[in-house]
Formats: sequence, structure tokens, C-alpha cells
Amino acid sequence: MITPALRPCGDHSLSDQSKRQALDPMTPWGRPHDLLWVAPGVAPECLRPLEGDTLASWVQCLAGPVVVRRGPAPVGHIAIGLRGRHKGERQAATIAKAAVIKGITPDALASAYIWAHYRMDHPVLQRLQTAAPILNEWVAAHKGECLSWGITGSLGYELASGLKQLHQNSDLDLLLRCPQPLARQQAQQLWDQLNGCRNDTRLDIQLETPHGAISLAEWASHSPQVLLKTEQGPQLTDHPWPRPALHLSSRHEGKSLENESLENESLESESIESESLEARDV
Repeated sequence: MITPALRPCGDHSLSDQSKRQALDPMTPWGRPHDLLWVAPGVAPECLRPLEGDTLASWVQCLAGPVVVRRGPAPVGHIAIGLRGRHKGERQAATIAKAAVIKGITPDALASAYIWAHYRMDHPVLQRLQTAAPILNEWVAAHKGECLSWGITGSLGYELASGLKQLHQNSDLDLLLRCPQPLARQQAQQLWDQLNGCRNDTRLDIQLETPHGAISLAEWASHSPQVLLKTEQGPQLTDHPWPRPALHLSSRHEGKSLENESLENESLESESIESESLEARDV
């Protein structure tokens, strides 16, 4: 199998000044939904299709960034998704980290406000205009649970690359980084606030946890288990965050103290019994 080389097709740089400011060469890219640009004329071995697959012909002329996806990758590589100019042009692959020259995160796209005056006649952008203030207030009020929010999906890709990706039926895809557990009641409150506006655009928000990602809509529902997207594949779970180590430690300490108390009682009993026997012998 011959892997076609990538060659630059047009200018990959971001023309808007605010976009350039959002690009950070020191950022350790590689989290799901990050957008990465590869070096022009990158060598064929830097891009690998999945096992048993071959690269599509349109991949030879990448016109935009690649998207970091959730999945395994060889050492020194990043799991990515390739997007062409048309909706049907999608392919999973891996890229060598050394081939990445710059990138942008969903959080940076949101905080740079490059969307504030962009295609305001489009329903996805109108939906974002109502969702952004709610998410900003929520993150500010819940710093313990939520760190930041970001723009992903077709809108994120279009904002970063300038390539048209949105259509009339596009969803608004966002993420909310939640390193600490978010109570289901809180999730319900946030989901209700976000859906209080009248707009037919479907909203898809992923809660990014240390174990993977879950749907805010699912976590806000009454379903006993939710689908957790991990690098090893989807899993059903009722707790998509790490279990608190302190709680487990406390339980072990409690058992240790209980055992120590029982041992002391046993020793005291043996001592009393021994003294009683000695008294009888005397």
C-alpha cells in the first residue's frame, strides 16, 4: 500500500488577527477536538491510515487543519480525523507529532470571540449568541467543577480554517471541561437554561471528564447510566469521574482503627484473664 504524500493547497494560515492570537505554539496539543496544522509537504510516513484502510484521494490536498479524535495511536503519533471540503469526506488516521506546526483549542476559539460578528444570519451562530453568556456565567460560578467551554464540530472547524462547513441543518457542538464531578441536578439546571431560548438548532454539549466525555443532555436526564466516550471505546457508566481517593482512604483508615480497637480489647481481655489465674494460684 502506498500512502500518498500531503501537499499544501492554498494558505493554511489564519487570516484574522484574533485567530492568530488564539494560536499558541507552546500549547501541548493532543486533546480531543483540538485543531492541528501540519507542515507543508509533510512526508508520507507522518500520516497513517487506520489498519486495513487506505487514505482517500482527497487527502492528498488538505485544505485545512486536522481534528484530534479520541482513540489509540502509535508512540509519537496523535489520533486524528481528516475533513475534506464536502460532508462525506471524513477519514480517521494518525499523524506524527513532529509534523504538527501549530494548533488551536476549542476553548481558545470561544474565548477569542472570533465568532461574535461571524455569519450572524446563520441559525447555529444565533444559537451560540444565546448559549455563550449562559456558559460564561456558569463557568464563573462553578470554578470547582467547570474550567472552560469551547467550540467544536463544523462551526469550530470553519472558524479556525475559513473553509465553509456549516449548512442549514448543522448542530451547535460545544464542550465543557469538567475535571471535578458535576451533580446531575446541576447538569439539569444548566441544560434547562441553555434550552430556554427558541431556536431549532440542535445543541450538543460534551462534558469532558478525566475519563472521557459524556453528553450533558444524558447526564441531565434520569437515565441511571450514560455513555462515556473513552480512548478504548464507548462504555456505560453511572459515574464518569474518578472515585475520590480520600473517601476510599477514610474507609481503610476506619477499618484499620476498628481492627486496632478489637486487638486492644483482645489484649486487655487476655491480660485480665491472666491476672485472674495468677490470683487463684496464689
